[in-house]
Amino acid sequence: MKNILGILYTTLSWWVCVLSGRYLSESKQVILLSIFVLASLIFHSLFYLKKHEAKNFTLFYSVFLFLGLAFDGFLLWRGHFNFSGASLGIFPLWLISLWIVFPLNFLHTLKKFLNQPIVAIFFGLIGGPLAYK
Repeated sequence: MKNILGILYTTLSWWVCVLSGRYLSESKQVILLSIFVLASLIFHSLFYLKKHEAKNFTLFYSVFLFLGLAFDGFLLWRGHFNFSGASLGIFPLWLISLWIVFPLNFLHTLKKFLNQPIVAIFFGLIGGPLAYK
């Protein structure tokens, strides 16, 4: 049940971030995404993160966040993206928010794939590019 809720939350996160970037004014986008990201961080730290996992998760989270933004930065630099609206530096606010929220639930939701690398690779090869379509 926890995995299903995690998958639903990850999907909800994606839609909240992407649709806010598409349909909200900059000021409303800043307010909504700030509340959403803060609530996600609090919820995750209270209900998912165990104290003994905090150090490993912080490292994983930092690497995941950096690689996600680096990959999207590369795609932006190559001209695959064209963003407008609220931004922090070169990235739009909704994309930064997405990369802040997405890794929070990643390990917990997809933990069963850690022992099945072929299945994980398959879903990564299919799911990743579909997210950018």
